[in-house]
Amino acid sequence: MAHDDPYVEVVKQMALLDQQYLPCADLIIFVTATFASWQQRILSRRRHLDIHRVFPHAFPFQEYLRRAVQLESEQSRCRVLPFENQFGSIELSVERLDALLQVAFHSGRIAID
Repeated sequence: MAHDDPYVEVVKQMALLDQQYLPCADLIIFVTATFASWQQRILSRRRHLDIHRVFPHAFPFQEYLRRAVQLESEQSRCRVLPFENQFGSIELSVERLDALLQVAFHSGRIAID
């Protein structure tokens, strides 16, 4: 987020509250997207704010989130399940995530790349 984003302080406060009140997770589902899929989603919404303010800066933020998830995983020993979100129906995404969770929990192998 840009430092001048009106939501910066709200997001900081939410993060502090999460850290204070939420229990340690057993699993983090880290949702990623390819640039093409992300761009398709942003442009399909046709929201002025997304296209002109969010679009130029948001995609690279995924890398910061990946590093934060990796650090949290290392510190808390929480397992991480990467999930690549694709442009399309919500139902299909839920089916794909469910299948991935089934495999991950049965194999016991969940780690971030």
